[in-house]
Amino acid sequence: MTKNNVKTEKQLKLPEEIWVKARERARSLGLTLTEYVQVLVNKDVNTKEYDPWLEPIPKEVDEQWEKDLAETEEQEKRYPRPAAKTADELIRLLDEEAVRLPNDEGN
Repeated sequence: MTKNNVKTEKQLKLPEEIWVKARERARSLGLTLTEYVQVLVNKDVNTKEYDPWLEPIPKEVDEQWEKDLAETEEQEKRYPRPAAKTADELIRLLDEEAVRLPNDEGN
């Protein structure tokens, strides 16, 4: 065994139908089950898919967010929205607000 390979004696416990499908897939690729699992694991740990949620937020977006948040909080202080304590109260408040909207914005 080379220093880059690690041998493990751990067993993988999977349902029998998964083993059957894995063996069939490995065979169709001309691989042993062990080689097939090695390829899958290697591919998985070396894949670096782009995830935009892991990217830093651009400074201008963050600044705009902070500005919008501050404006919203200030508006809530000056003109607080009525709070509903029950579903019926919420429905009534939403209906009242919908009446004040222009026809193309929710009516």
